Amino acid sequence: MPVDEFDGLVLEADGRGVLGLLGGGLHRLEQLRGVGPAQPCHVLDAAVVLKKRGVTGIRLVFIGDGKLRPALMARAQAEGLDELVSWVGLLPKEELARVLPSMDVGMMILKNVPAFYKGTSPNKFFDYISCGLPVLNNYPGWLADHITASRCGVVVPPDDPEAFADTVMTLVQKRGELSEMGRRSRELAEREFARDLLAEGFVTVLKRVYEQSQQARPC
Repeated sequence: MPVDEFDGLVLEADGRGVLGLLGGGLHRLEQLRGVGPAQPCHVLDAAVVLKKRGVTGIRLVFIGDGKLRPALMARAQAEGLDELVSWVGLLPKEELARVLPSMDVGMMILKNVPAFYKGTSPNKFFDYISCGLPVLNNYPGWLADHITASRCGVVVPPDDPEAFADTVMTLVQKRGELSEMGRRSRELAEREFARDLLAEGFVTVLKRVYEQSQQARPC
């Protein structure tokens, strides 16, 4: 979908609300029998809560494609979530980089699997903070620690659609604070994850390993 069509889509909400992003990963859910990284069903659960509360002015946007997308879209339509949820297909990185800054919040959603707490490094998180987006995260672990310490978003308990909905409503009410959260997201990206810093650290590790291997070689 071209960017101009996307802009019209996300602005259909009554006022510009919290715009979430879930990029890619949808196909992996079926392959891993529901234990995949991205969990859009959790967001739909929260959307149901928001609808029951009569909330408007919020748009939860899913970007990506995959085998489960038709079923997820069918569920959203069956439960009357079209006023809250939008679906966008795969976008090239260049277009995604233009779309992200137009959003308010990036959703970092995973299934509540302990192995994910320390063992995942989702690309979308780095896309969010590189674009200066606050992050809404729903699982504990190293990402949640970074978000909390840097105050660049909000961490909600896993498997709790009521708490997720509460947080979305709070973000709308405190929308004036989102730009500052986004600024801190960008600072986190530059401070911890800039490409030149990571490359320098990688080279340092390689040199250290090489030197240790040379010292361990018999004379």
